[in-house]
Amino acid sequence: MAAQTSRWGDEVEQQDLPKLPRPKTVVEEGKKTVISYSRNDEGKIEKKTQVFRTEVRKEMISEAAAARRTWTKFGEAKGQPAGPSPATTSVGEDVFLELKSSKQLEEAEPQPVISESTTKCRNCGGDHFTFKCPNPQRMTETAPPVQTKPQHDDSTTVRVSNLSDDTDEQSLRKLFSTCGYVNRVFIVTDRVTGRSRGFAYVSFSRRDEAQKAVEKLNGQGFDYTILRVEFSQRD
Repeated sequence: MAAQTSRWGDEVEQQDLPKLPRPKTVVEEGKKTVISYSRNDEGKIEKKTQVFRTEVRKEMISEAAAARRTWTKFGEAKGQPAGPSPATTSVGEDVFLELKSSKQLEEAEPQPVISESTTKCRNCGGDHFTFKCPNPQRMTETAPPVQTKPQHDDSTTVRVSNLSDDTDEQSLRKLFSTCGYVNRVFIVTDRVTGRSRGFAYVSFSRRDEAQKAVEKLNGQGFDYTILRVEFSQRD
């Protein structure tokens, strides 16, 4: 990185500017006033007055820190009272570090309350697993009925083959709705590519509607192909 060089005109202007007055600190009962000076972009001196409320606190510091506070200041801070100056030092809050061992941390943390038995039977409420309930008769009486999956009626479903890859469910439903109420349209797709495999299943609400679709749409042109429509389960 190249060193920054100052121009001759800038150096002349800086030499003509008066020096900034030294900051002053006035300490009164319960109040401390700090007066500092700075120069703005136009070269004018600005005065800044800060008033702080003070309170006496006792603190314990190391001997080395106490000795540093009594050192005689030098440079621009020469002649100022001992201790940090708000004009040049920002004093933050004291942060106390408390070290604890892992054993002390474990003792301080609240221990979770563990019950004697967390196992509860859903049948009789006892302290055992449900499948080990000693009262199987009650289990049979209170067990909810098993819901079986309704069987699909293939007698009202037709198989449509020789479909194009661009055929979608909406277009098929619109075509077969001319023969009756369509309950379901299922296009068989490839698991890897997700594209149509060329055939689908269309379910009607009644058998005669499915028969009408076979008679009307079998061999009909649709989306640049000739459809083949037949019952999915032959009689």
